[in-house]
Amino acid sequence: YRKFTQDYPEDGRARQAAYKMGCAQQELERWSDAYVLYQGILRQNMKDDIAAMAMSKIKFLMLSHPDLPITRDDRMYYGLTSYYAKQYKVALEELEKVIGKPDDLSSKAAYFIAESYYRKREYTKAIKQYSVVAKDYPQSEYVESALFQIALVHRKINRTKKANELLAEFAAAYPESDLADNAAFQIAEYHRGKEQFKKAADAYGKMAAEYSDSNLADDALWNMGWCFVKLKDNDGSIKAFQRLLNEYPDSWLAGSAQFWIGVNHERMEKWRAAADAYKKVMNDGVWYY
Repeated sequence: YRKFTQDYPEDGRARQAAYKMGCAQQELERWSDAYVLYQGILRQNMKDDIAAMAMSKIKFLMLSHPDLPITRDDRMYYGLTSYYAKQYKVALEELEKVIGKPDDLSSKAAYFIAESYYRKREYTKAIKQYSVVAKDYPQSEYVESALFQIALVHRKINRTKKANELLAEFAAAYPESDLADNAAFQIAEYHRGKEQFKKAADAYGKMAAEYSDSNLADDALWNMGWCFVKLKDNDGSIKAFQRLLNEYPDSWLAGSAQFWIGVNHERMEKWRAAADAYKKVMNDGVWYY
């Protein structure tokens, strides 16, 4: 097995071989060697079936051999593997033991403790823990995600006004964040869900203008056009869909936008423009349109 992992490290069976070596070391009662091999599996990938199998072995070794030297780093990997396996109770227990001095390891553990509470639907505890990340680890890479998640949890428990306030504050405070566009998009989504189509259209348009490089920008323009359809504002809808076509011609929504430009023209009895739009969709062979 060792030779296999050395000669074929990229082979899909290399992780299985490492696991088998761990099992063999365990049968030989070389507990420390087995533990190191299992931990190596987690460090390589915490999300597959082999990781889950290694995790169960680690749990046995930790319980039956408390003298094993277990580091905070080890506990982090074990806790995160438990988290990805949806064993949130175990994840919480292990991640709590990682918390110590105010370093990157503690901030990461604190964030995934919050995530575990969120996954368990213990939303009040999740908000409290996300807040701990932002307050106690202000330099952490997880601060932005924690603040964004706080807003989403408020929405989850129907505190929509508070959620929107937090999302707006987030977008203003972190305009360069990878999540800022999502925050602005979520505000627009809220208005659309409430059938406040004018507010939603304005919010989608603003989001697309401010975050033109976002992978949500074309969705925002399509939703903007659809909001104008709901408002029976044909001109506004055409402009939104045309903007999508001009700015994101390769978008997966382009064909749909072209079709709805045709619908809007038809509703305005601009037959030639409608026919031209429909022909464009037909020529491009887009979807069922």
